[in-house]
Amino acid sequence: MPVLPKPFHAAELPILLFTHDLRQHLRTIMIRAELAIRGPEVLSSSVRLALEEIVAAARSQEALISSVTEFEESAEATARLSFPLNVLVQSAMLEVSTESKAKNAQVRLLPMPECSVPGCIRLVVRKLLENSLKFHKPGQAPEIRVGGEDLPGSVSFFVADCGIGIPDQYRQLVFEPLKGLHSRSVYPGSGMGLSTCRRVVESLGGSISIEGDETLGTLVRVLLPREN
Repeated sequence: MPVLPKPFHAAELPILLFTHDLRQHLRTIMIRAELAIRGPEVLSSSVRLALEEIVAAARSQEALISSVTEFEESAEATARLSFPLNVLVQSAMLEVSTESKAKNAQVRLLPMPECSVPGCIRLVVRKLLENSLKFHKPGQAPEIRVGGEDLPGSVSFFVADCGIGIPDQYRQLVFEPLKGLHSRSVYPGSGMGLSTCRRVVESLGGSISIEGDETLGTLVRVLLPREN
């Protein structure tokens, strides 16, 4: 029998209202600034630059709000239905296919264990794929592998790439919220991707870790208890 979603609590209302209102204000700022940029008035270069910076900052904050909201919602991971792991992985690959094509990425699906896992694992795979597509070496198209294996009482899968890698001393830090290692001007993002992955995986009784030689890229492995 599927687990029913957690009932809505009144205590959650202020957070929902806050994020909704903040997004609305940010969108208003972006729209007004973009209208001014495209309008018939002749703007000085300094004014145009300031407006473009306002739009960029508002978009960045909107993305951060979305990431934080997604992080909070990931706490309800255990209340979702289960699906074949292979199906969830292919669904996540489809979600990032536009970006993959734009970057001429090679994404290979290796053998996966034949088992079912909670549907929220699709979010984990998508986040890991997005990271692999983002943190590739300059001038080199991303090369990504997704695979897995059956283990006694558990199931393991990984997303591996040939990107810039993560040094050993930072492999725990990157799972903390807002702890990105790189400047957002170089690698845009909210710094919430891996922390969201960890929250989902740990809520399911699993673990997530980074393995391998950083000079060869990054391999993120997820270990989940097998469902009965």
